[in-house]
Amino acid sequence: MKSIERVPQDFKEKVSLFIDKQVMPFFYALNFKYDLKTIGAWILILLCLGSLLVSIQPLIEVNHQSLINELGLRAKFIAKQIVAKNAPFLATKTDISTDIGSLEKSEKDVRMAILVDLENRILAPTNRMNQYLVSGEEAKIAIQTRNRFLSGREEGVIIEATNHNVVAIEPVKIFNPRLNKNVVIAMAIVSIDSLQSLPSLGDVGLFYSKAIVLNGLLFIIAFLVLYFSTLKPFQVLNDDIDKVLKGDMNQVTKEFKITELSSLWDNINSALQRVPRSTMTTSGADNMSFQGTLSSADCVAPFEVIGGISKHGIVVCDSEKKILYFNQVFEEISGLRIEQVKGETLMSAGRDQAFLALCQDMFSKVVSGGPSIQEEFEFSGVLFGIYLIAMGAAGTAPKCYVFIIEKKEGA
Repeated sequence: MKSIERVPQDFKEKVSLFIDKQVMPFFYALNFKYDLKTIGAWILILLCLGSLLVSIQPLIEVNHQSLINELGLRAKFIAKQIVAKNAPFLATKTDISTDIGSLEKSEKDVRMAILVDLENRILAPTNRMNQYLVSGEEAKIAIQTRNRFLSGREEGVIIEATNHNVVAIEPVKIFNPRLNKNVVIAMAIVSIDSLQSLPSLGDVGLFYSKAIVLNGLLFIIAFLVLYFSTLKPFQVLNDDIDKVLKGDMNQVTKEFKITELSSLWDNINSALQRVPRSTMTTSGADNMSFQGTLSSADCVAPFEVIGGISKHGIVVCDSEKKILYFNQVFEEISGLRIEQVKGETLMSAGRDQAFLALCQDMFSKVVSGGPSIQEEFEFSGVLFGIYLIAMGAAGTAPKCYVFIIEKKEGA
């Protein structure tokens, strides 16, 4: 009967279900393609780049706006100087005397400094007198600002143009006796090129490069801490499993406070308890013997759990020396694949004749209830210690055989 999934009731449950069903499967699938180091490294790299974008970019924007405001105030100051110098001439209608002096050339980033009437006819400087301001962003802004002045606005404006210029426009006002108020009769326009003051692409790139280097160092530290702190519990687990198999411990310990892995530790302990207890004559795997009655299935079940996390190669054969199971570590050592040789005898499945001869010799020596057989063998030039245990009651035919292949220290 098909189970009915519980319908989420609140927003929190809906978000949790969406993440579990739609988002996380993508990351779960990565575990089948890449190892933990690769996945962790890429996640931290993306996190590092993301933090740069969300932290540095706002700072650059704030700095940009501060510079624009500063340039706007400077443009406004220059425009007011033009107004103060020429207002008396315009009030007496002596337009020919208007001038801006050296204001346009006083700063290298001043792109434009002019005085125009409300028709955009240039009144100063003299070399451009009676020409019209009809092109560019400044001309558009001047027309818009003039309309505001005609509508009653009396204060000047500061606008950042789309061509990276900061434009300040100040009105020239004189008293109109007929209207009995001040009216705007001209405008001082100052445009400053902001690109000369703002950081260049090279400066911004250098800023980002320094941030990437510093974040990269922090990323490496964080990655190493996370990687080794994640790996350490499994290293301890491997050591504990070896000690349990050798009879030095009763069960693996749970020293690390990782609640999510508690059930895994419990399952491993449960599997280890199914392995017959050892009778030790001296400490170590080379003197291990087993007592009790067990079947081949009793051998395979615990080692299927242990083999997936053990750092040693593990091979389990039945009483007829047919392969029941071996783990991925042994696959890497021998080049064999369990799905191809399962059910075959170890001697017929292997390709290394020297190893097969060694296994045959070890099979002939090991006995149920007796000590394990230990030999050494080189796989691809790497020295390994090989332990063979015949599992079953003493004095009876073995129920199964277990090989443990351990890489020698320094090999």
